[in-house]
Amino acid sequence: MSAFKSKTQLGFTVIEILVVMVILAILFAATNVAYRSVQARSRSSTASSTAAMVAKKAESWYSALGTYPSYTQLSTGKINAADSTLTGPAESRITDAANILLNAATSEPANEKQVAYKPCTAGGAQVEWYD
Repeated sequence: MSAFKSKTQLGFTVIEILVVMVILAILFAATNVAYRSVQARSRSSTASSTAAMVAKKAESWYSALGTYPSYTQLSTGKINAADSTLTGPAESRITDAANILLNAATSEPANEKQVAYKPCTAGGAQVEWYD
């Protein structure tokens, strides 16, 4: 019988812990990049669909009245701001215009839920969205 007993090693070495930490860091970096990409596509899709909705509202105004609405007309749904009885077509009203619609002449969209609208002088209108 030997007087010396070998000790069994308990726990992990520093190298093993570092290897696990590096693997976890690589996995985190890969998933973080993928997550940000999905978020960016989602914001772009939201902005594009909001802009399409505003464009359809402006087109329905044009179909009913023969002219594209000004920013004020589109945001309030009224033909004349002074006369509340003269309203534009019901299908061209934007329900949450205060949060969605911006005047393109004075500001730009700051997030994917906002679009800027500006009628053109020669006919038509511009709709800009955040991307």
